[in-house]
Amino acid sequence: MGEVFLDGEAVIFEGPPPESAQAVQIILSGVLESKDMCLGAFTVDGVDWLRDSGNDSGPDFRRIEAISVSQGEVFVQLIEQTLEKSENLPQEMENFARVVLNIPWSMVVVRLEEFSQKWHPITELMGHLVDYARNLRPPWRDEVEALYLEQETLFQEFYDYAKNGDVAEISNLTAGGLALLSSHAKEFVHGPTRRYFTEKA
Repeated sequence: MGEVFLDGEAVIFEGPPPESAQAVQIILSGVLESKDMCLGAFTVDGVDWLRDSGNDSGPDFRRIEAISVSQGEVFVQLIEQTLEKSENLPQEMENFARVVLNIPWSMVVVRLEEFSQKWHPITELMGHLVDYARNLRPPWRDEVEALYLEQETLFQEFYDYAKNGDVAEISNLTAGGLALLSSHAKEFVHGPTRRYFTEKA
């Protein structure tokens, strides 16, 4: 096992040392999470593990350098990025609902893929918020759980309609439930969650 540094200070592990860089990452992440912190950088022998996928280092790494950041900082940045990408989502849902009624099914299939891409920033953020809420119980926990459940329910209905080729129901669900959900999700993220994490940043 090589050297491990967190925020510039050498890390001394109690008991047997971690057997791999991945084990080091898991241990540091767990310790930081208990302090409402997380890894902002994790570099193994010069390779940024938080950005490069498929890393696999055994016990022979030479040096690990980790940097901690507050979870508030990370979430504020993620929220800002999500709001920017999803700025017009409710209107896009309404437009989608109209368009799919007037194009061939082959083109609807293409639009369904576009639909998934448009929703991805919101669904990804909601997943992170739910995980955070279940672990640390912020005051908005019940609200995010309810939004997440509603999202899962509506998406399941949407994909069932898509599987059956039911364009009319796809349109109705998108113009109604999903457009409304996107508005509620944006309001929730823009309001209590952003204020909460801004205070913690």
